[in-house]
Amino acid sequence: MNKWVGIILVLLIISLVGCSKTEEIKDEDVLSLLKEYKTEQYTIEDPKVTPTGDEIATKVKEYLTEDALEAQEANRIFQLAPDLAKNTNHSIELTNANVSKKKENDDGKVIYTY
Repeated sequence: MNKWVGIILVLLIISLVGCSKTEEIKDEDVLSLLKEYKTEQYTIEDPKVTPTGDEIATKVKEYLTEDALEAQEANRIFQLAPDLAKNTNHSIELTNANVSKKKENDDGKVIYTY
């Protein structure tokens, strides 16, 4: 699962870099975007009334490419947090995300890990 999430994040970052050739992307911007995305994906306030995977996919689709969204939907990634919340009867929230620059390619693409 982490491998797919990492691949999706890399695609997201690459697409951001590709769209902004004249503007440098700061690590803080990447961290902010990642936190927004993961907060939407993982926040479950009430374990008794959880969103469906489709509802989560709708909330996060603005952060992903079509291919990345389809891959995550096919692997049922968006259903993990609701299922965990229901099974443990606990709410879920993102408290922290650590992001670091892994590699910067000659073509300007940057790969981050989190």
